[in-house]
Amino acid sequence: PLSQAAPKAPAPVRWIVERCLAKDPEERYASTKDLARDLKSLRDHLTESSLTSASGVLATSETPKARRRGWLFPALLAFLVGGGAALLAVRQLDLFAPAPLRFQKITFRRGAIGTSRFAQDGKTVVYGAAWDGAPMEIFSTNPESPESKSLGLPPGDVLAVSRNGELAVSLGWRLQVGWETTGTLARVPLAGGAPREVVENVQDADWSPDGKDLAVISNPTNGRARLEFPVGTVLTESSGWLSDVRIAPDRKSVALLDHQERGENAGRLILIDTATRKRTEGPFVGGTSRFVWTPGGEVLLAGSPSAMQLVSSGGRVRRTTTIGVGFIPEDFAPGGTLLARRRFSRREMVALAPGETTERNLTWLDWSFPDNTSGDGRIVLFDEQNRPRPEYLCYIRKTDGSPSVLLGKAKGFDLSPDGRWALTTNPTADQLTLVPTGAGSARSLPKANLVHQWGQFFPDGKRVLLWANEPGRASRLYVQGLDDPAARPITPEGFGLSFGGGKAISPDGRTVLLRGADGRVYVCPSDGSAAPRAVPGAQPEEVAWGWAADGKSVYLGRMGMPARIEICDVASGDRRPWRELVPPDPAGVLTIGPIYITPDGKSYVYSYRRQLDELFLVSGLKP
Repeated sequence: PLSQAAPKAPAPVRWIVERCLAKDPEERYASTKDLARDLKSLRDHLTESSLTSASGVLATSETPKARRRGWLFPALLAFLVGGGAALLAVRQLDLFAPAPLRFQKITFRRGAIGTSRFAQDGKTVVYGAAWDGAPMEIFSTNPESPESKSLGLPPGDVLAVSRNGELAVSLGWRLQVGWETTGTLARVPLAGGAPREVVENVQDADWSPDGKDLAVISNPTNGRARLEFPVGTVLTESSGWLSDVRIAPDRKSVALLDHQERGENAGRLILIDTATRKRTEGPFVGGTSRFVWTPGGEVLLAGSPSAMQLVSSGGRVRRTTTIGVGFIPEDFAPGGTLLARRRFSRREMVALAPGETTERNLTWLDWSFPDNTSGDGRIVLFDEQNRPRPEYLCYIRKTDGSPSVLLGKAKGFDLSPDGRWALTTNPTADQLTLVPTGAGSARSLPKANLVHQWGQFFPDGKRVLLWANEPGRASRLYVQGLDDPAARPITPEGFGLSFGGGKAISPDGRTVLLRGADGRVYVCPSDGSAAPRAVPGAQPEEVAWGWAADGKSVYLGRMGMPARIEICDVASGDRRPWRELVPPDPAGVLTIGPIYITPDGKSYVYSYRRQLDELFLVSGLKP
């Protein structure tokens, strides 16, 4: 008891300490605010009328000043002793810890969610979702009800909601390359009405705080993605791709993510001054990331699967916090409630091996991304990518289901025609390396001043076709000999390979399949002697999945779910059906790809990303 440990402690001190140490939680302070108020008023209570001892009232011959001075040291000592005990007790009781966060789940079906935003009332949530394998559709929900209702709009995703209750939506929303998406930007009132189309080939958009203007990210045009705000005024461009545009509450800054490599979702937070167009770089984040502006004008960024970073307007990480593993910030309500998404995702890989009739799941860890296959379809080169970008694990595996063989930490591109070498890259150093698939030592290729996106072997095994770009310039295709330090461009800027998979080089090595900035499939001579020519019959945004055995036709189709593939003659454009691919469980699968088909069409490997999302309202945050 404090009365025994410090018998001369003033009663108010004793009361505070004993209340902190009370065995019954109901008798302790309900909050540190109450404790702080009592400590602040403690001096007022330490008057001469309360300075008594266990033996009675002080002698009246002492002056008040002397009495106070005589009691000063014991009182302070008692306060320090009692205060230390109280502080220890408070910490043990975790009274100084922040109030626990409160989570309310508001979606309950199984599938993938696109974008979600609060409506202007701060309660209604509007979101896009592909439930149970259906196309992406726009829904709304209210925390007072577990049900979501369709808004009755054409298939698409929501991008933003203005303060005036107008939606910015992506009609025909679809995945394009890796994590990149595209669609037609349209405006439509939340209360109902027909959408009015505004801009084509849009990745993301956001409303200005007053609801009058839109910031828009368009997909690469002539090989470069761009941010416009307002529409028609270009603030920045990128040779990679841009995503997740958000306008600051004061409209003075626009934040977005800049991804330097197509197909990769790692990127850097960029803050752009809307008046001067000055770019300020924030932190680099790997993996799926989103961010929101806080009411206080800072950026809350999902920096990793388990941590969030609070970034100042100057791009500096001021504080790191967490709300739980897998949560991604989506939007803030005016009252401070956070709309967050919790995601479970994995990439699976399926193969039909030569001579077999039943597909086999070849997924090794949790993000098996096929890079290419051997010509006979018996071996697949793949990466396990659910790791920091420079630490991808590169494997080979037989499609008969044999165990995988780890080649090392690298990003795989292709297998040599004889199967002895894997063409890989170190993304940090942009160094191409040949890694032996059996015994032997790795060998680095002469380094050119290029940022590599992808590469494939020519049939002679002596040259490689590279999709790359010079720093600060748009991508194009190059040819480089294994011993040649120079890479020779064979296409104009803006052309690249398809991330859909397949061998881009014809069986005789003379013709290359490529993708134009307009999204169409082209062919060109591998020596660059003629300009690329569009494949007749190929529709915009169709993907070429590789050459057929005759060297005159290609496997062609749109990325989607299911994947419907046809064989198309590159000269005439004549087409005939080949096969439809669909995973046994379609929930959370938005698209299928990459796909690698053997020239004879009898075996193949395909992959898909499974994304299962849930939306939560999180209250109690104090960013």
